[in-house]
Amino acid sequence: MSVDYDLVIIGSSAAGVFAASVAANWNARVALVEQGQGCSTHVIAHQTILEVGRTLNQVQRANRLGLCDTEARSQTWKPQVWKQTQRWVETAERAIAVTDSAAVLASRGVEVIAGSGEFHRKPALGFLVNGRSLRSRAYLLAMENLPVIEKLLVKFFSVNPPASTLDIPGLEAAGYQTARTVLQQEAIDHLNRVVILGSNATEVELAQTLQRLGRSVTLVTPAKHILHLEDPQAAYLIQAQLEAEGVQILTQTAVTQVRQI
Repeated sequence: MSVDYDLVIIGSSAAGVFAASVAANWNARVALVEQGQGCSTHVIAHQTILEVGRTLNQVQRANRLGLCDTEARSQTWKPQVWKQTQRWVETAERAIAVTDSAAVLASRGVEVIAGSGEFHRKPALGFLVNGRSLRSRAYLLAMENLPVIEKLLVKFFSVNPPASTLDIPGLEAAGYQTARTVLQQEAIDHLNRVVILGSNATEVELAQTLQRLGRSVTLVTPAKHILHLEDPQAAYLIQAQLEAEGVQILTQTAVTQVRQI
């Protein structure tokens, strides 16, 4: 049976928009179904802040080697650094909002479809959205949150998903930030000491970034080492690097309560 597209992308996340652009460059017939998601900008903000952290880390290394003068060392961690970072983030978000808009994607040959849909098997495999069946050679799931992946990890790999942070007694009353909110201006301005619960790739990356932005960071995990789903030797190397940069890591440590002292 003939198909209508070479690729149908489900979800207008940053990954979905990027995939659509790359496929369009190869003259593929592409449809992008928004699936209830607008183009996310928090990924752009996150990557911008990561780059600032990497640059500041290089400055610190230059300081230790005596390659920067005293004035440069004294200026490194002033509040203006974070304010300038926020301006870069806002500029990047405005630029991406234009280049990744539906109008620009459409001009490149990508059919952007508003709405949400679901797969069907009969009379042939396709994706049904707005009463229309999209048949394609390949489908890409590009939603930001995929609960089904967590279920598959439990079923096939016996991996238990972490308990909700809200299940920790006292956490709600004490207040907390998430990986999405902690790098916002209002949140980070009031953070000097940070405790991060968990040690997957997101938490590890966040710990390193906050440490490089001049915060004191402690990473807590009940596992034997960070990144417990990855190769142990690689995980231990990354753990050593984090500790060398000043991140305190507590392994085999369960959080039973949070309270203000």
